[in-house]
Amino acid sequence: MRLGRSLKRRRNSFPLFLMSKTAGTKPNFKIKSLNELILVVQDLGKSKHFYVDILGLKLFKEVPGKIVWVGTKTDDIGLFAPGVLSFGAEHCTGPIHFALEVTKNDLFKAKKYLEGKGYQVQGPISHPGNDLSIYLDDPDRNRVELHIAGFNKQWRKKSQ
Repeated sequence: MRLGRSLKRRRNSFPLFLMSKTAGTKPNFKIKSLNELILVVQDLGKSKHFYVDILGLKLFKEVPGKIVWVGTKTDDIGLFAPGVLSFGAEHCTGPIHFALEVTKNDLFKAKKYLEGKGYQVQGPISHPGNDLSIYLDDPDRNRVELHIAGFNKQWRKKSQ
């Protein structure tokens, strides 16, 4: 539980000037899910290879030299070449970190597979709430998290 205490301490010492004026209020709407994630990438070919061939996401659409759309049945990731963004987002460079959900059985398989492909994988790391994750960088150094929610300790010991 040392991690939990450490997080609690950090949360309580968060600088007040960075907190929103509406802290503590709840919105009058609900976010249902993530619709899409857009990443600005330096090399579409390398990024397409990473997300399709290494992580196993499905290739949905490609505009050569500009955009590659990959994802799952419910989530889309757009890989955009620099200068292709629209809707006032041309200045954006990426989210730095995002998480992809995997099954309990696949987390350790993914770690072994990715390390076998030469990727440096950090973890597994447990988080408050019984979540477990591994982390690696994509070709543009965005931090990719593969995550399972609510693992139990007995399963974790058996899988290592």
